[in-house]
Amino acid sequence: MKRAIIFLFFALMFSNPNRSQATNLRGRLVRAVNGQNFPLTQTKVELLFWNGTGWNSKGYAMTGNDGFYFFVNIAPGPKFCLLIAGRYYPAVPLVVQNIAAPNYQDLPLIVN
Repeated sequence: MKRAIIFLFFALMFSNPNRSQATNLRGRLVRAVNGQNFPLTQTKVELLFWNGTGWNSKGYAMTGNDGFYFFVNIAPGPKFCLLIAGRYYPAVPLVVQNIAAPNYQDLPLIVN
């Protein structure tokens, strides 16, 4: 019985290695005025994943006082883009990379 429990423990632990992998996404949203960048605060940034036929929302984040937004514990692999004020960013979808926490996959600066 003890061997069965140990086997079950290891089988569950290693059956899906992607379950323990997660990536954190980080980006910044700014507005350019007279050649200077100013952070856009309290702006909704929606995360969309491509399902093969269309975009599905996976949640949203609000930018902070510094213009940064974060998405945490995202499984690596899918194509994604961001929806901000009715516009899609970036022009070419990105792929969630396999970057272990506490590190971040830094996204391109978005100038609105």
